[in-house]
Parts: sequence; structure tokens; C-alpha cells
Amino acid sequence: MRVLYAFALAAVCAAAQRGTAKVDAGATVVAGSVLNDGTGEPLSRAQVLLQPMVAGLSPVALESDEHGAFLFYDLKPGTYSVRVARDGFLPVSHGMRGSVRMPPYLTFDEGSRTRDLTFRLKRWSVIAGKVKFDSGEPGTGLLVQVLRQSFIRNRRGFVLVTTARTNDLGEYRIAGLARGGYLIAATYNRTVPQDAVEPERVDEQGRTIPDMRYATTLYPSATRLSDAVPVHVNDAQEIGGVDIYLKSVPTVRLRGRVISGSSGKVLPGGSVSLRRVGGSEGASINVPITVRPLEDGFEMRGVTAGPYMLTAETYESGVRLSAARPVLVTDAPIDNIDLVLAPSKEIRLEVRKEGAENETDPKEFDAKALRITLEPRSELNPVASAAPFGSSSWRTSVAPEETYDVFVANGPADYYLKSVRVGGEERLGAGYSGSAASVNVPLEITLAANGGSVAGRVYSADDRPGTGASVIAVPDAGPARPQWYRNTSADEYGVFDLRGLAPGRYTLFAWYDDPPCEFYDAETLPACRASGRSVNIAEDSQAVVEVPLTP
Repeated sequence: MRVLYAFALAAVCAAAQRGTAKVDAGATVVAGSVLNDGTGEPLSRAQVLLQPMVAGLSPVALESDEHGAFLFYDLKPGTYSVRVARDGFLPVSHGMRGSVRMPPYLTFDEGSRTRDLTFRLKRWSVIAGKVKFDSGEPGTGLLVQVLRQSFIRNRRGFVLVTTARTNDLGEYRIAGLARGGYLIAATYNRTVPQDAVEPERVDEQGRTIPDMRYATTLYPSATRLSDAVPVHVNDAQEIGGVDIYLKSVPTVRLRGRVISGSSGKVLPGGSVSLRRVGGSEGASINVPITVRPLEDGFEMRGVTAGPYMLTAETYESGVRLSAARPVLVTDAPIDNIDLVLAPSKEIRLEVRKEGAENETDPKEFDAKALRITLEPRSELNPVASAAPFGSSSWRTSVAPEETYDVFVANGPADYYLKSVRVGGEERLGAGYSGSAASVNVPLEITLAANGGSVAGRVYSADDRPGTGASVIAVPDAGPARPQWYRNTSADEYGVFDLRGLAPGRYTLFAWYDDPPCEFYDAETLPACRASGRSVNIAEDSQAVVEVPLTP
């Protein structure tokens, strides 16, 4: 009898995991399955995580069983974000109910039954290869970095995706990658004790000789960022043979001091870093190099020839001080570099509303609710957030040497950013220099209330609604007007609504997992527009358009 009872209990548990067991009438149940997107086979050991979006609830997580099934029994009602992850596959947040794509946030009511959720996971991509010295020996225990170019509005740069170490054969393997292009960099750093003195290299006559070292090298054998070749992977693809050969090249040292621009004092505690400059529009990547203290300054050794940006920052009495100095390294050491840290500068912003006729106009709003940010175009400074200061003024602090773009959020849906001026000069497209405005010469922001709108439907190749699809409206000006981009998601019927568009021509795109192109890349955007839908927007107008899902 005990054996029969054990079998019966196991059968009930398995049925519950598959969402077929009977449950209490008042219990909230969420059940479904996890599948391999490529083969359709069930995936066991996939973690299904429900993260509550409201206070008072705890995250809950389950692993799928051997049938790929999962079941949350007696779940607390509420709204949850969803994430499904498994080794060997890319995580997903969007599930399906039949042919309907669900959003990444799901609401479960008390006593509700959600039994037919399906999550399809794509296998991740892999890049593998070897790192060797010019002698043919394998590079053991070397740092391998994977970088991806990023376009965040008008900020161009490279994001560190992940790192790895080579094994005793010099082999590396980078897993967990999504489709895209990546830069692969290998670094060999000689370990020198922090308290050790590293003398100059000299010959028997005491003459200085070149310091030969293995430089950080990007695939295939580039020491300059502009010479690196991206490695492109598709979905579920493994690319091997991405080998990097380290060459011994002449290097030099850099020595200098960090000086406070406020007090004039030498700041030995100022953080110093070196960034390799190259690629498009001055993008840079951090150089993993040891910065050693030297008397009242700093020293870097093993720097190869090329263009760099030497940076430093610290804080004095809560005020951020920073410096960025370009350095062109040739074949000779560079000494006596003074990095003078400039304090951040307080500026005033004035906001004017255009098109709201009177105090009772429905387009009027509480100006203090606005969120105004100044986003730097370089990777060297943080985003500056402005705080209200009076009825129509804001204040913030910026780096004087930086160029910023102004963004305004949390305004009424029909408003758009029309103008950004300093001293009567329009800076909306060109960007605002941190040194231009001040407390006495404000940054003048004009918000217009007569923005247009576009509504429509997203549809798939078989004319089904594009439920939960991402939708973006890209202005003809492209990245020159990042403030005019608008994005949203389609509802369960594939319907979307975008408001607050500046007058002009736009291209609309809709997609599920991967956008059809990089919308903030001025070079690739023109060719991508053919896959979208064009629409003209006039002041206070509403356009209607149907947008196909991009495969």
C-alpha cells in the first residue's frame, strides 16, 4: 500500500507541474512550459522567476521539470516581471499564450488560472579561439575582454560584455552571447609587487633602451582601436578560430601629477585611468594598465604608441573634480603631465512653454514634475539631473569641458522639446557645451504643446496582431535630434499610440526580440529605413499607419 501511495503522490505532483491537477478554487495558479526555440523540445532545469512589481510581495522561482513544465500554486495576486533562464540559452521575458505574445509584466488576479504560458529560449552564441605569443607559446591565464559598440542617443562607445581567462593551452571560450558584432581583446600584464621599484632598461653603457612589452591586442592583431575587426555571430552560432597573436612592441612610460583646480594642491588620491581612443566619433575603451604611485604623482608603464585619453577624477567637499587630457604616445617617454581637475560647474535652466494659452488649458502641467537630464556625449562624465529651483527654474552641475544633450521627460503627452538655447544661440542639434551656460546665463528650454501623434496597428506576416511588439518612431533628422525619438509597445491587439511628436517626417519600426538596426547609428540608419513605414506629422495632427513586424 505504501508503494502504491508513493506512486500516486508522484503522479499528482507531476500532473500539477504539467498544469493538469485540480487545485483549490481560491488559489491563483500560473503554469506553462519552456521550450527550445530551435527544436521545439521541452527544456528541463530552466528557472522561471516572477519578480513582484509592488511592495509587500516576495520573488518566487521554480525550475521546469523533465517535461519543460512549471506550475506556481497559490501565487500571491499582483503584477510580476517574468524572466526565464537556463544554461546554454539566452534568457527571455516574453511568453506566448497560444499565438498571442505576452508583455514582460503579467498581472495575476486572486483565484485566476493561467495554465498555457509558453517560453521559447534561443541557444546562446559562442566565440572561441587561442591567444599566442609571437614565439608560438600559448598565452596562459591572460585576460580576454569582449566589447560591443553601443549607441546611446548621441553617446558612442564600447560596452564591456564579459571577460574570460585563457587556459594552460592559451584557449578561451566566450559563451552567453546574443546575435551581434563584438571586439575581442587580449591583455598580458606582468605582475610586479606594488612596493617593488622597476628600473629603466639600459645597456652596458648605461644608455636607455626600448622597453619591449606585449601590448593589449584586439582581434586579429591590432594595437589600435581603429584597426580592430569585429567578430559577428548569428543566433545559436559558434565561431571558433578567433585567434589573437601578441607581438612584442616598443612601449614607453607616462608620468604626471593630479592637481586640484580649486586649491592648486597635488592630489595623490585622484583616480587616474587611460583610455584608448579610436573607432567612430572618438569612441574609446579603457586600457587595463597598472597605475603606480610615484612620489607626489603617478606612473604608467608599457604604453604602446597611439592616441589616448588620460582621465582623472576625485571629490572635494562633495564637489566632483575631473579632467580629460588627450595624449599622443610616440616612441619617447612622456613626463611632467599635469592633470588639472576642474570643479563641476553649477548652471541654471529656464523652461518656457509654448502653445498653452491660459491657466485652464488642459495642456498646462505642473512644471516641477518635469524630469530634465543633460546626457554627456562622451563616456567620461555622468548624466546630470536637474532639480527644480523656483517656479520655472532648475539647477544642476556639469563638467565644463563636456558636450551635453538636453532631454525632458514626465511632461504631458502632447509636448515635445522644441528649442535649447544659450545666449540666443540654438543648441538643440549641436549639443550644449558645459562651459557656455552659468547661473547668470541660463540654458533656455522651450517645450511646445502642439506635438502631433501617430496611432496604428502592428501586424505579422500572417496578419496576426503584433501583441507586445516594440514600436519606435525615428525622425528624418535621425541621431541629430535624439529628443524627437518616440517609442512604445503594442497592446494585446497590436495597437499602439505615440504622442508628442515634433512636426516632420518619421519612419516607424516594429519588432519583437531584436531591432532591425541600430537606430542611433547615422551610418546604417538610412539603409534600414526601407524596412519601416514612413509618415508625415503636422502640428496638432493625428496620423494612422499600419506597421509590419520586422523579422
